[in-house]
Amino acid sequence: MRLRWLGTSCFHVDLGGLEVLMDPYLDSRSSFNPPPVLSSQLVDVDVVAVTHGHYDHFADAPKVLASSKPILVASRELCNYAKQSLGLSEDRLIALEAGGRAEVDGCVVEATKAVHLSPLEVVRWLIGDFSYAPSSWEELRRTYLKRLSAEIPESAFKVPVGPLQGYVLERGGFKLWNVSETKLFEELKEVAGRIKAHVSLVSVAGGYEQHSALLASWIKPRVVVPYQFDRIFEAQALLGDVRLFESKLAELEPSVEVLTPKPGEWYSF
Repeated sequence: MRLRWLGTSCFHVDLGGLEVLMDPYLDSRSSFNPPPVLSSQLVDVDVVAVTHGHYDHFADAPKVLASSKPILVASRELCNYAKQSLGLSEDRLIALEAGGRAEVDGCVVEATKAVHLSPLEVVRWLIGDFSYAPSSWEELRRTYLKRLSAEIPESAFKVPVGPLQGYVLERGGFKLWNVSETKLFEELKEVAGRIKAHVSLVSVAGGYEQHSALLASWIKPRVVVPYQFDRIFEAQALLGDVRLFESKLAELEPSVEVLTPKPGEWYSF
């Protein structure tokens, strides 16, 4: 299995000839966090797996899906959107819910439950103030919009978010688990114990490094690959501290190797 990180939440995985692209967000961030490849260069993708419909996970999925003929693996809500708005045929859609499994060319894909940050938690992260307490929903909305480009709220009106979910990719007994940008919740301990991932992809967003380390200690993979520690949005106060994540994980579960990826570089497992 080979893996390369393309920045933010986007990964390109080669599972012995089956190429999977996760959460395409490339061209749309070129001005402030240039990707190592553009969507037009990803012409041999077999599967596009999307954890949810937020802009920074789905923005370039329509381009990749249109430029070649990959299968979309996503929630039912996103698959319905792709069928109705992007014109994808049924044979190119695999709708999964948490716990659901499907096989694509000898690779088993399983969706896992995840829990997204609340709007207040997202805004606190964006502004770098975890004590921020808006006086009203309208104030929260205004603060959110000030930090984001116009394309993001426009996308939110068109593309359904759907439930957040992670994905396990398994081939030949080897398991890669993208947990997604989930919050901690106790059920993940049981799921991690059942999956026994060899490699896990864990979000390390600024301010959540200790939570991410605890999550990685629950999973106990051979190797954990942190992501989302770079600039996801242009007006973003915090970047993830991978060294802090690594030190906290070493205290909790020293057997887990941390591989901090460089954008565009391939790693083999």
